[in-house]
Amino acid sequence: MPGKFLKDTTIIYSYPRSGLHLLIVGLYMLDGNNVDLPYDEIWASNKIPFQTHTSVADCFSQATIPMKYERHILLLRNPCSHYSSVEPDDRIGGKNRAAKQVGVRYPDDINWDLGLRWIATTVKQFDRWRPWKDQVEMFPKRTDFPVPRIQHVHRGTPGSKKMVVYYEDLVQDKKTLLEVADFIGIKYDTVGHQPGLIDFDFIRQNAKRLYLEKGWLPSSKITLKEEEKKELLDKVRGAIGDDETFDKYYKRYT
Repeated sequence: MPGKFLKDTTIIYSYPRSGLHLLIVGLYMLDGNNVDLPYDEIWASNKIPFQTHTSVADCFSQATIPMKYERHILLLRNPCSHYSSVEPDDRIGGKNRAAKQVGVRYPDDINWDLGLRWIATTVKQFDRWRPWKDQVEMFPKRTDFPVPRIQHVHRGTPGSKKMVVYYEDLVQDKKTLLEVADFIGIKYDTVGHQPGLIDFDFIRQNAKRLYLEKGWLPSSKITLKEEEKKELLDKVRGAIGDDETFDKYYKRYT
């Protein structure tokens, strides 16, 4: 949005290890910023969107977040990929590697309560969020109430909009990244060494470089059997609580 900083206009909600780093660095580079700056300086910049791993529900419980934002982005990934990211047992230099593997699952956390809670609260609240002009939304019909009840609907600033982005699309090519840039109003031209071209490989290389320079580590993966994947997705469906909302956000993974 012209004349405003991305930090003040755009918020991204994501569970750890959903591609947030690539998305942030990509948008930062598309906006023509200096990617050679230190990681911490880039992340503290007002030239990147505000981002949070806190659930949307928890964000809305804080009055200042996220009502002021004009663009809301939900970044999702296959829950099976999250579940298969397990904390490593080994130590490096006497320190737990997981300190640099934010969002990995503890091996004994079979139920994955933290992940299921994030999914349930975030997806349901994000789905409930409406533009400013929409005033109310009714609960599903209930026979145990004498009169219809009004469901609280979160409303942002006038003209605010929301978008869902999937990790699996984001990492494929530049198309999804450019769609996000268009959504939040970034005017891009050249990224890389050829004028007029967007070099997605160049973006990925810099995102990876900054990630490793900060000291973050790629997650350690385990292989899930097909029946384990199905069971986990059934848990996600149950946590969300209704098939329509589950299918709206996660059907692609079934």
